[in-house]
Amino acid sequence: MEDGEPPGHVSSESDLSFLENERKELEANNAKLSENVKKLKEEAKRLKEKAERGGRESAESDSSEESDIQLNISDEDNSDFDTRSEASSSASSSASSADNERFRSQEGTTSTTKRAKRDTDRSAKPDKSSPPKKRKLASSVSPADPMIKLQEVFKDTVYFLIKSCNYENVTLAKAKGVWSTPPANESKLNKAYRDHNNVILIFSVMQSGKFQGFARMASESRHDGPVINWVLPPGLTQRAFTGVFRLDWIARKELPFTSTQHLLNPWNDNRPVKIGRDGQEIEPRCGEALCRLFMLDSSIDIRSILSKVRKAQATPPEPTRIKSKSRYRVRTVKGRKAGRRRRTLVMVMVVMRTPTEIDA
Repeated sequence: MEDGEPPGHVSSESDLSFLENERKELEANNAKLSENVKKLKEEAKRLKEKAERGGRESAESDSSEESDIQLNISDEDNSDFDTRSEASSSASSSASSADNERFRSQEGTTSTTKRAKRDTDRSAKPDKSSPPKKRKLASSVSPADPMIKLQEVFKDTVYFLIKSCNYENVTLAKAKGVWSTPPANESKLNKAYRDHNNVILIFSVMQSGKFQGFARMASESRHDGPVINWVLPPGLTQRAFTGVFRLDWIARKELPFTSTQHLLNPWNDNRPVKIGRDGQEIEPRCGEALCRLFMLDSSIDIRSILSKVRKAQATPPEPTRIKSKSRYRVRTVKGRKAGRRRRTLVMVMVVMRTPTEIDA
């Protein structure tokens, strides 16, 4: 370039032709790079879909090859543009750099997705070193179901609904293992205790919406024991509750009425089992189904209860004599043996006295 010529002036036609050839080569290279970038985008999309379908290993190998191709292309791109003129390389470099940035961002997203999927798969796989977990059985088929052990309690059994006016009395009954009831219910429960192996009392506090548990009668009522200070409503005195039953509690946990809506008591006009007065007897099948809904306490001594049940089953009949003027009535008390009901045998012996015996 000579002195006085403006900047950018070309002195000869040969220089113009050289620049024109350079421009054409750059355009051809740009077209080739654009085509390569397009192919790489399609390849990245394909690899992403393949990784989502579960081909994790093949996707990782393809991704490594893809990264190598991209690095080679970027190296060639940098070497080509370093030898080009400043005027022609500015536009092509900006376009290729933008495409490369978009491709890198897509590749980063794909790598993050693959890494997250790999971590999820690893966490989902079971650890071979740890022992396999035992599958829990349903409560209805569990071999350790406590109700299976109490099967003998439900043989030759009668059930009664016991209503309490407050929680305090039920809490006292659970703590001391005793209960008292009015005289009418007392005679009914004593008779049931003599006639059957098991008498189950199911407790419910009035207006509580729940059953508070159930217990087995362990004795008839006794009036010679200590007085229990029950919490009585106005109008009632302790004299009406002097008879005390001993109880063996089987379930102390509460059972809401909503869990017993399917149970109807045929001996109370098919009303829901939750409905009934104090001392209402429950049909045996309905009573057993109700008891099986309770959760048993781990602190209950089931062996002691079963021992008392077996002892009651093996109790032989005990004859008693009742003297009445000139007649002797021999009554055989019914034996409390499972599955049997024997009629009461009454023998009346009339003592005839002769005149000779009177004179003597």
